[in-house]
Amino acid sequence: WADFGVTLFFVLSGFLIVYILVDMDRREEGGMSYPRFVARRFFRIWPSLNFYWAASMPLFLYCMPGKHDRMWWYNFSKPCRLYGWTNLVFFTNFSVCYSKDHGAGTPYTCQDHLWTVSTEFQMYLVTPVFARLFVWHEAAGFASVLAALGAATWWSLVAFHRQNVDGATYNCYLADENSSLYCVGEYAMGMLCGMSYLA
Repeated sequence: WADFGVTLFFVLSGFLIVYILVDMDRREEGGMSYPRFVARRFFRIWPSLNFYWAASMPLFLYCMPGKHDRMWWYNFSKPCRLYGWTNLVFFTNFSVCYSKDHGAGTPYTCQDHLWTVSTEFQMYLVTPVFARLFVWHEAAGFASVLAALGAATWWSLVAFHRQNVDGATYNCYLADENSSLYCVGEYAMGMLCGMSYLA
């Protein structure tokens, strides 16, 4: 159910963000504004995300099993001291690409479940391009989203094939399944539904 929930999250997000952007273009003076949209998204997410991150750390450290041995240090405290900044700049989904292994076969990441928020914000940075094309000409908007959907499908097939070839390697940013590349398909489906609703 967890994977289904994440997929549904990105589909709904694609739908809603396209709707919000087109509505902004139709209702607000000056039309769609990229800086205004990104600023709104940032200040809607960033304060609560980082309040949660900062407030939850002491709770995790106090309540987790084995808190009286070194396990808490390796799994929580040290990774967050080194890579907690990734939560501040919406880069958590790529932290696995530059963090170091601490000897247990797991790279340092600070609350890795926050990767979805980083991926979501990265989607916000490119969605206005699709929405602007849709406002300019509906067919152009649909074509751009279908192209993104096709590219995402192609990449999934290529990546799946490469993972089953001995010795095949990719740059981590391309191989990491938490990267934005692996969520474009779901998000594009949401955008496609949003545009169909608005057309």
